[in-house]
Amino acid sequence: NLDIAAADVAEAAGAGVHPGWRERGLYAALLAARFAMARRLGAGFMASVAALDNLASLKGLLAAGAVAVANHRDADGDNMLFVRALTGALPLP
Repeated sequence: NLDIAAADVAEAAGAGVHPGWRERGLYAALLAARFAMARRLGAGFMASVAALDNLASLKGLLAAGAVAVANHRDADGDNMLFVRALTGALPLP
């Protein structure tokens, strides 16, 4: 259980790069822009979900400093919940 107030978390949902534009750093740039916007809006953390079979998203989130904190099951199946500190550090138990 992370000791983070819900009001301090921005949620990222749905992102992708067209297959013809992959391997050019666009996903990393998209994540960086999301983190920067969330910081400007006052969030201290960003939560993101990625499907377990979506290796590009999993690797991109990990490379961007997000930490896998839980399995999240929804209508699409099993996903990994990631949290990234936007300021300071992630309060890991």
